[in-house]
Amino acid sequence: MIGHPSVGLQLKQFEVRGRNEFQLGPLTATISPGNFVGLLGPAQSGKSLFLASLCGLVPHGGKKEFLSPNPSDDVNAQLIFQEGGLLEELTVRANLGLAQNAFGTVKLQIQDDLLERLGIAQAASLLPRELSGGMRKRVLLARALLCEPQILLIDNVAAGLDPNNAKKLLDLVLDLKQELGFTLLWVTHEPGPMLTHLDQVMIFQDGQLAFMGHQDDIPQNERFHSYLQA
Repeated sequence: MIGHPSVGLQLKQFEVRGRNEFQLGPLTATISPGNFVGLLGPAQSGKSLFLASLCGLVPHGGKKEFLSPNPSDDVNAQLIFQEGGLLEELTVRANLGLAQNAFGTVKLQIQDDLLERLGIAQAASLLPRELSGGMRKRVLLARALLCEPQILLIDNVAAGLDPNNAKKLLDLVLDLKQELGFTLLWVTHEPGPMLTHLDQVMIFQDGQLAFMGHQDDIPQNERFHSYLQA
């Protein structure tokens, strides 16, 4: 598993239509290569829809441009869902192999090394239903990393974990980000542990980008109060 040059994003009048006539945007934003961006906001404000549109699962309007040192190359963006995403009838190793095969050759040693690093080496032969919640989330992370993403999109994957395991997962992702150099966008409803690590914050409300910038510049008012709690 190797790193790739960091990739950023430039969005202009970017908009996405969701279910029940929900619309996200239009919004304009720039995410610098290698940044760690926290996506905050209440439920149903458009955060998950935003991630799905960035990796091509949902069509969008407006302009989406990847800021890459090699503009002609395809950009690999991987999305980790909050739940699901694993084939329940296959072992962890088989699930990882499918992902790895899609982007090259299945290399069991790389799988084993990554599972060991994530603290779940014993999970390789298990089925998804045999995993604890924390193990399942680490397997989802392993699968995404085996695809060697340039942009990693995480949809509230720490939800349901106790604070200690959530912090361990965050630390693991940050260590891997430092090593592999991917740009990271992370949806969370509990931003406290990651606030000091963020390069940018995006706050969504009612389908609009209500704030984008550094966390120190979030307006000190009741509207954004919950996002300032460390």
